[in-house]
Amino acid sequence: AEILFKAGVHPELLGSELTRAEFSRIWTHTVELLRRGFISGSILTVDKHEAIQLGKPRMRRYIYNMHRCGRCNSPVSSWKMASRTCYACPSCQPLDYRAKEVDKSVVSSKVKVFNSHCARESLEERLKQPEKLRVKELKAELQRRGLPTSGLKK
Repeated sequence: AEILFKAGVHPELLGSELTRAEFSRIWTHTVELLRRGFISGSILTVDKHEAIQLGKPRMRRYIYNMHRCGRCNSPVSSWKMASRTCYACPSCQPLDYRAKEVDKSVVSSKVKVFNSHCARESLEERLKQPEKLRVKELKAELQRRGLPTSGLKK
């Protein structure tokens, strides 16, 4: 998701339809991000200078597992492709005429976020999206706020 985002390529565009320039951008970002991950030991797809420029110095990802695009703040779309979840920003990765039409019935503008074990976020960041909290963390936060921690979900 993040490599295609950085390259500005929509996930529905077939590899055989890529221009040489698109392929080169994908290749460049793939090499760059694999090197960065190997050196840092972590998945960091956002360039530090861009994160600072955007006023989000701790931002790690643009669209993966996000409700809104980290670059332009547009709602992120997600859908299933070969049993995997695809993510795309319709503004930063427009679907062009070469890509097959995305089945609108499977595209969700409401991304179901989760606590990713591959791209960890701090507790402070996860508190902004409670659905990413672990049960233990959620109970601790509810207790801190003086709210009940037992009973059925409503």
